[in-house]
Amino acid sequence: MDAWKRLAEARIQEWLRQPVSERQEASSPEGAVAPLELQLLEDIVRLHAAAASAEDMEQANTLRQQAAALEMRLLVVLEASGRPLAARHFAKLLQEIRSGVAAAGRALLHNRGRG
Repeated sequence: MDAWKRLAEARIQEWLRQPVSERQEASSPEGAVAPLELQLLEDIVRLHAAAASAEDMEQANTLRQQAAALEMRLLVVLEASGRPLAARHFAKLLQEIRSGVAAAGRALLHNRGRG
């Protein structure tokens, strides 16, 4: 058993030895926090949307680069946590997001040309 598991086990045993009236229940965080993977995905979507609506091409490229960095981070988090199937699924989802944003951006530019 590694050190972390022994420490966790010792704390559990210590808690169990306390009288029920003195046991302090684990506290839950005040506000619910979304998992890191979901936070990254939301940031990626926001960055792609901002890049698609950016007036300046340099700014759009910077936003796309930031999104790409977060995409890589998301996939690394999933792979490192032993979830390769989830990583593949997210990679497909990210491709669809990029394609969808690009298509929406092309439609917007096309409609601007008409207006």
